[in-house]
Amino acid sequence: MIWIILFVKPAIITTLANFYQAPVVLPPLAPDPDKTGVPSDHWIPVMKPIDNGNPQPVRTYREVKVRPMPQSGINAFHEWIKAEKWETILSAPSSNEKAEILQGLIMTKLDQYCPQKIRKIASDDKPWFTSKLKELDRKKKREYRKNRSSQKYKQLQRAFLKKVATEKKNFKKRMIDDVITAKSSQWYTKLKRITNYDQQKTERVEVEEIAHLSDKDQAEAIADAFSNISNQYDPIKTDQIDIPSFPSSSIPVISLQTVKGYLQQIKTKKATAPGDIPAFSTYLYIPVTDLVNVTIRTGQWPKIYKFETVTPAPKQYPPENCEMLRPISNLFNIDQVMEKIVAEMVIGYMKETRAIAWSKLKLFVLF
Repeated sequence: MIWIILFVKPAIITTLANFYQAPVVLPPLAPDPDKTGVPSDHWIPVMKPIDNGNPQPVRTYREVKVRPMPQSGINAFHEWIKAEKWETILSAPSSNEKAEILQGLIMTKLDQYCPQKIRKIASDDKPWFTSKLKELDRKKKREYRKNRSSQKYKQLQRAFLKKVATEKKNFKKRMIDDVITAKSSQWYTKLKRITNYDQQKTERVEVEEIAHLSDKDQAEAIADAFSNISNQYDPIKTDQIDIPSFPSSSIPVISLQTVKGYLQQIKTKKATAPGDIPAFSTYLYIPVTDLVNVTIRTGQWPKIYKFETVTPAPKQYPPENCEMLRPISNLFNIDQVMEKIVAEMVIGYMKETRAIAWSKLKLFVLF
């Protein structure tokens, strides 16, 4: 608590004297050299803290790449998909070329209609404080610095407060209502998300054992640790697999409606891998159906879908070594659709084969 009393000379009365140096009185403030005027009519008392460190909380920033999806961009993207003939994809000879052309074409158009942006997020940002609010906040502060409480500033202030109320209401719907409707097994996770519990765990993962290495070498060390299990087994030699002959008519053909149904099942709230198409692209069923059927007919899985984006998730904080990390894999959306189609075909065939074998066993027991 500090009081400054001005008499003939300034005096400072405080209960925090142990935290400050001896006060110094400076002369009155003089006008700027290029301005006409007289000095200030009072002295300037200055009392510096003993600790010259910055008492303000440390604010850190991080840049994240985001892809805003405005409704106008989504509509334009869908209109392009509906009008596209997909001739380059349908005429491609192999599944590898089809997948690469499709992925590249979609990402090019997505950058055109919904371009990627870089957002700067502060460590003390409120979870409901969106980029639109930051833009409005900057505008009204800029106007206040230039013209103080002008009519334009008042309009910006009203728009800012209205937007704050809207974003808080939307945040409540996304967070609180989500907790109410969540399963009991998800309550703890949802509550941690609302309260920002363990927020430091969302920052960059630092493994103590390899902290002295460069970022690239750390990534290589973590990748080697994740691949240890798979490297324990010999790779499959496809040229040694004996495939019996079969008629081409026995190869299953996936219909357009089937693929469209799988595309509609993609969860739109989950994050996609870098460079992946959006989860709302249900109108891609024509090129995806062609890609799936060619893959099944040739037995060649597209190379672009043999890669996955892996995020290391610590088992404890802070992780001491790479064994304390678990891999969280993220696959391309079309790859997930193709895997689900093939997996259900294999499971259906196994169930049918088991039913036939079980019926033969029953007949054998009876006779």
